[in-house]
Amino acid sequence: IRRSKLGDNHMAVAGSVINIGATLREMGDLQGALKKAAEGIRIVEKQASRRHLYVAEALNDQGVALQLLGRPVEAVAKCEEAVGVYSQLLDSDSPDVLTARVCLAVALFDAGRVQEAKVIHDELAPACEDLHGLALQQFDALRMRLSSE
Repeated sequence: IRRSKLGDNHMAVAGSVINIGATLREMGDLQGALKKAAEGIRIVEKQASRRHLYVAEALNDQGVALQLLGRPVEAVAKCEEAVGVYSQLLDSDSPDVLTARVCLAVALFDAGRVQEAKVIHDELAPACEDLHGLALQQFDALRMRLSSE
């Protein structure tokens, strides 16, 4: 509906496409999630730049999907970029920044970079009460993995 009214390259379309990607990820369609995130990023880059909250959200979603697909090295790259974009645009204690950092820590752990994951975990532990949704799920999973190391 938005495409028909606004055109393929409108920022509102990008936001909708990225949200669809996140929903696909939550439903387990990880390949579909990756495609929608990439499509959303392309639209935003045409209208604005890669330094945009929509891009950070899509990169983080791609990182989580890649991690769930067992591709942790690629996941780390996407999550690092997401943290970088979010950190340029938001305060360090923003829920989006915290979520992206937790997702990065999980990807680092899965990539065998356990010490780096532990550093992030320890930095975020005081804020864990403020986490919710994906961040809380990822943080709990990371805590369990680190405790078994």
